[in-house]
Amino acid sequence: MQLVKFCKPEHNIHQGAKLRVGTLHEYRSIENSELRDEAEGKYEFTIEFRGEVELDRRWANLLFQNIVGFGNTDSTPRFPGKISAKVEHLHMVEQKGENVVIKDTTAKIYREIPDCLIFCMSLLTKVDEMLFKDYQDNWNFPQEKANKFAMHIANLIMEQTKLTDFDDSISEGNSPNSIKGLHVNAMHREVIYQDRHLVITQQNMPSFEKFTEILLNIPFIKPPEPYSKEKEYRFVFELRNQERLFQPKSFILIPLNPLLEL
Repeated sequence: MQLVKFCKPEHNIHQGAKLRVGTLHEYRSIENSELRDEAEGKYEFTIEFRGEVELDRRWANLLFQNIVGFGNTDSTPRFPGKISAKVEHLHMVEQKGENVVIKDTTAKIYREIPDCLIFCMSLLTKVDEMLFKDYQDNWNFPQEKANKFAMHIANLIMEQTKLTDFDDSISEGNSPNSIKGLHVNAMHREVIYQDRHLVITQQNMPSFEKFTEILLNIPFIKPPEPYSKEKEYRFVFELRNQERLFQPKSFILIPLNPLLEL
């Protein structure tokens, strides 16, 4: 399998172009309708419980994080970003050890992850497939080099970008060397083509582990229509330290020469 970046000839890195790393939020309003996805980084959960339901307390705290807590929440994984809820009814009956019992509960939970840098390619068996009508050129490399590519880009982001390219709070009174644990976290995988709206009932409650996996994968989830034809493989880059994540202000351009070493 090959990872393929479709582009215009003048944007091919082998022709001297810089690598353009976009942002998650940029693709919500990008002019190109083929690439635009207004719900990038967003996910919605609908809770519909009838009668009494006994839940893993960790699961309930993960779902309602920063809205309502059940017992001690110190061990609950924290996922950054915005969260809001429209609770029509929430009735807690009792806490039973590591579980909670709730009754006749209906709610909608909305999550939105912080902005981050992303780079999109296509995972194909044949590099001569043409997936985008406006892009007649491409460059590519084997899928086995995906992790090497991700680490290479992460290092280049640290070397080539400035603090002022990110949220103003990071550059005020700081330098790269003064921020403890500053690094670029890189993640990559095939895009998951599924609905961004999960309806949770007694019959289809995901496990705590599965629910955690959904939250981790929000940057990689896209609806099948009209996007599955892109066969996207996505790279996500987050500038963070030991305490928080710093959002990019806009896309960045990285000089291409070091990439040719791949």
